[in-house]
Amino acid sequence: MKESLRLPLVLATVCALSAGILTLTHGVTSELIAARAAEALAAGLREVLPEAETFHDRSDVPAIAAFPEIGQVHEGRRGDAVVGVVFRVTTAGYGGPVEVLVAVDATGSVAAVRVVGAVRETPGLGTRITEREFLDQFTGTARPPLTFGRDVQAITGATDSSRAVLDAVNVGLKAHAALGAR
Repeated sequence: MKESLRLPLVLATVCALSAGILTLTHGVTSELIAARAAEALAAGLREVLPEAETFHDRSDVPAIAAFPEIGQVHEGRRGDAVVGVVFRVTTAGYGGPVEVLVAVDATGSVAAVRVVGAVRETPGLGTRITEREFLDQFTGTARPPLTFGRDVQAITGATDSSRAVLDAVNVGLKAHAALGAR
């Protein structure tokens, strides 16, 4: 009988130790991971809206609830003046979700667009949506819905990935207009 209990007790002890080590590791690293994510977001906000001195989270504004694709909204200010709004938008690409920062200036025009997450897009094709040549064509556009051919050009062979960015920009422009109506 003692021998038949030995193996399950050893296994339970190993499992308990493993769980304890994983819990400790999570506790030690979770703050560091959160801090690095916040730093990356701050750097992205400064990149797409460099005119802003400070950013204020406005994700809780009721008008944003109409846009489920928007994860975060950050209002950029220089002194007391609002210089633009940055939307963190997630849309569907070819390989999965695509996260895009869409900066809209105070006049309602796109100031900049940056893809911050597209890890499952096809290497060499879909990942080209991160290239400045593609993203910079959105700068200065202002009237949604933007379309391929008329306003911007899709990347050949990466239409779904290109559409994910186009959709994100359209969501950002529409949300900016909704914020202006409040």
